[in-house]
Amino acid sequence: MRTPILFLILLVCAASCAAQSDSTWTTEAQGRVSFNQVGFYRWHDGGISSLALGAGVSGEAQKTAAALQHQHEVRLAFGVVRQNGVDVRKSEDVIHLRSSFKFSRVPVFGQLSPAVTLEFRSQFADGFRYNDKDPTAETRRISGFFSPAILTQSMGLD
Repeated sequence: MRTPILFLILLVCAASCAAQSDSTWTTEAQGRVSFNQVGFYRWHDGGISSLALGAGVSGEAQKTAAALQHQHEVRLAFGVVRQNGVDVRKSEDVIHLRSSFKFSRVPVFGQLSPAVTLEFRSQFADGFRYNDKDPTAETRRISGFFSPAILTQSMGLD
């Protein structure tokens, strides 16, 4: 009898001693997984059978302090499709990261504040050039993982 009561007391104490979260951060996150299938059999009006699978996550975090406001965004997505018996091809491929900082305690020209933004874009998988007229023709690789990888830095007044 004493063991369950002691365990319950320890559990309540541990829950009340948990660290308080930083309330100046606001966060938002979304995830998705999708599967689509279209099947045509002896369809004379020109439909194409296909299978598609996709997944992605996106999120945002913002913090506003007395002297600095910063915002961070992320979007990751990948999808593949197979149409009419042709090999699997990617339909969506995104790596997008963005961070921006605004220094609100250093006004310039009245209400304008200095701001800095850093943005990164790339992809997960190889990209290919396909021959639409002959789906069985040889493909040519035109991009790869982190190729291209684009990093953009900007500074200005907000």
